[in-house]
Amino acid sequence: RAVYIHVPFCLKQCLYCGFFMSTLRRGDRSCYTDALLKEMEQVSGLSAVTSHPIHAVYMGCGTPTALDAGDLKRLIEAVRRLFPLADDCEITVEARAADFEEEKVQAGVAGGANRFSIGVQSFHTKVRQQVGRILNRTEVLEMLTTLTDLVDNSAIVIDLMYGLPDQTMTIWEDDLRTLIEETSIDGADLYQLNVFKDSLLSRAVHKGTLSPPADISCQAAMFLRGREMMTTAHFRRLSMSHWGRTSRERNLYNTFI
Repeated sequence: RAVYIHVPFCLKQCLYCGFFMSTLRRGDRSCYTDALLKEMEQVSGLSAVTSHPIHAVYMGCGTPTALDAGDLKRLIEAVRRLFPLADDCEITVEARAADFEEEKVQAGVAGGANRFSIGVQSFHTKVRQQVGRILNRTEVLEMLTTLTDLVDNSAIVIDLMYGLPDQTMTIWEDDLRTLIEETSIDGADLYQLNVFKDSLLSRAVHKGTLSPPADISCQAAMFLRGREMMTTAHFRRLSMSHWGRTSRERNLYNTFI
């Protein structure tokens, strides 16, 4: 069984995002964390919760790293205290590279998280920034290096997306090559871009302020090229879109759902 916890805050909304989220106001972090803890306490005694062990917990987007370090730590600690987690439970914290400072990394590890998923989407500065990602290529790589230095026994994975506006096959291949050759992370998710109706991305393309994303045939070619490069690099294919390089990456939550 699996638990999903939604943290609906982001520093900036990405154009392609289809999740419910809002921008932060003063006091939102602690107020929302207090409400989550109260709700978890209310349901923790229900038979639906207590009857079987929980094997995966995913704290997702918005982005849990929008919380303060102290709130992030007490949220993870509450999950471990209130829910019947299996001994080898996978506890994932999703993060944005732009707000996952060392203090929050340490808070996540201290709280008990053992998997961190970073939304990179693309290493190409123009491609990533024009859809709402904040950091440039160099800053993202520096952040991933720092994270791997700080975290010893937890899995680190990233999201990469194909089909983004202005992301040619050459750029997609460079994204994959960067993942394979310039990082030592444990796994990656290769996601096809979905353009949601009335999303910020859809509106930008319609107005002509952003190039159209790749069509289905181009996305199919990118999918095949991704599979080819990941297989050649000896990543294990864990699902249609999830890949593992080391044994630390189990991808339990995504597998279960």
